[in-house]
Amino acid sequence: METGGNVIGAHFPADYRLIAYDLRGFGESSKPASGYDYASFVKDLAGLMDSLGIRRAVISGHSLGALIAQDFAASHPDRVEALVLTAPQPRTVATAASDPIKAFIQRMEALPSQTASGPEWRAFFATNSPRYFLAQNLAASDVDQFLEQNTRASPAALVQSFRHIFEAPALSGNHPGTKIPTLVVYGTHDIVPFPAIRQLITDHGDSCVAVIERVGHTPPWERPDAWSQVTMAFLARLNEPTARRCR
Repeated sequence: METGGNVIGAHFPADYRLIAYDLRGFGESSKPASGYDYASFVKDLAGLMDSLGIRRAVISGHSLGALIAQDFAASHPDRVEALVLTAPQPRTVATAASDPIKAFIQRMEALPSQTASGPEWRAFFATNSPRYFLAQNLAASDVDQFLEQNTRASPAALVQSFRHIFEAPALSGNHPGTKIPTLVVYGTHDIVPFPAIRQLITDHGDSCVAVIERVGHTPPWERPDAWSQVTMAFLARLNEPTARRCR
């Protein structure tokens, strides 16, 4: 749901229908002044599926996208065949903002609000983008591409969506989405702490975990081959019992 859509598509067979869309406020999507909360993102996804005539689908999300996917599954479980959550946080636990996170948000809020393509935002992205990758996987072209994708977002989307992560109330621990077959993909060097992953797989009883070695917070970008392989293996075994699906 976020980065690497074109790269990922090259690793899937032609008979898979892959739809990677921009969230509101990001990429080529419209950039309203507000609406960067889970409820609005979920409404947008439902509307997109309706407009494309898609009744039911596997919903895959990375980072913020994984949070949105959980909310979508909670409110539209009948429209989700399975979940693929990459570098996720659990939505059944409220995420508290630490002092460094609060300072990070304040730095974003102090930047120009008209556009994210100016020098101040570019410097901000250049400083913070490398933390999403394992250093040995990071090429100069990755930083440049990551930076360019971020500068296409609106400042409102960047600030409000990030702030919402730490302000949104938690979902119920037994919401309908926790019963859906779920693949959790986690990099060994992710900035997301492993207890968050443990909580997620505890919540989602019908879940499998795929750990990708030597990647940071962006497995689909750093190792698209490995990410696609574990995802396709999971999808191929959806009709099998959980014990065999996770082998």
